[in-house]
Order: sequence, then structure tokens, then C-alpha cells
Amino acid sequence: MKLKVCILISAALVSVSASAARSGLEFTVNGKNYAFRPDCIKEVNYTGKNDGESLSINFSDDCANRMRSISKENMGGMMDVSYSGNVLFSGPILTQISNGFRFSTERTSRVVLGRILNDYEVVNE
Repeated sequence: MKLKVCILISAALVSVSASAARSGLEFTVNGKNYAFRPDCIKEVNYTGKNDGESLSINFSDDCANRMRSISKENMGGMMDVSYSGNVLFSGPILTQISNGFRFSTERTSRVVLGRILNDYEVVNE
């Protein structure tokens, strides 16, 4: 009986962890919302406090082209970048963004930062 209970609990835990999925990014620029699927994110890197804490996100080719177009059309506008509905950072678009971007995470919620690092299996450099 105990073995059956252990197997049942193990199966439940595996199914819960398997159902956890990565989120994509949401961009809000000048009142317009743009969603980027998780497969748009090619790579995520984190640099810890020793090097000026920051997160860099690189896009797949198709999504890089889309981001290039969005940033070109909205140059000078404010952009909010969110993950799972939680803001990672806000700032002006100062240059055309294509392959990816990097931003300081000093003001980013530790919970949100931890979630993206966990979801994308990022190791602190």
C-alpha cells in the first residue's frame, strides 16, 4: 500500500513539473502590445553583481526581424518589457533592436528575475 501511495505522489509531482512552461516576453510600446512566444527567445544570460547585474536576451531570426521593425517604428518611444505579466524593465527605445538586448536588473523584481532565470535554466556567470 505504501509503495502505491509513493508511486502516486511521484507521478503527481512529475506531471506538475512537466506542466510548468516557459513564458514569452510581452512588449508594450506607445500603447501597443506585442507578444513574443517562448521559442522567440534563443538565449538568456545573466551577469551577477560583480559585473553590474544585467540580463541579456537574444532572439531567434524570425523574432529578431520582428523586433527590428517594432523598434524602428517606435524610435524614441517608451517600452515596457514584461515576463508572465510582470514588468522586467521600462525605458526608451534609443536604438534599433534586432538580435536582442541587455538591461540592468538592479530594479527588477527578484521574484520575476528568479522565475525567468529558472524557466530558461540560466546559470549565474
